[in-house]
Amino acid sequence: MTNILVVSASKRVKALPNVPTNSELELAGVFVESNHGLVASNRIPRCIVRKMRVTLITTINSPAVKSQMASQGAIEISSSVEEYKRLTQQESAKRALVLKNG
Repeated sequence: MTNILVVSASKRVKALPNVPTNSELELAGVFVESNHGLVASNRIPRCIVRKMRVTLITTINSPAVKSQMASQGAIEISSSVEEYKRLTQQESAKRALVLKNG
């Protein structure tokens, strides 16, 4: 039997409701989250990017996909192009510090 002690996420995972987060155990700032997104050339017309975003959000919000993601402990979050760019830049900077400082 495996005992899960903590989840490395900013909030509790639906699939593991009784497992605390790092922050709840006073390990604030000690977490790694993965994210997935679509990245495309900035030469793609904005109207196509908007249509792709709407389609993706519709798919992610479908009951079947939400259920599958929750069963894997995933937390669905949708964001704008600018928000996702900012997130990836922040995550890259964090990982660069870890690689640099060990």
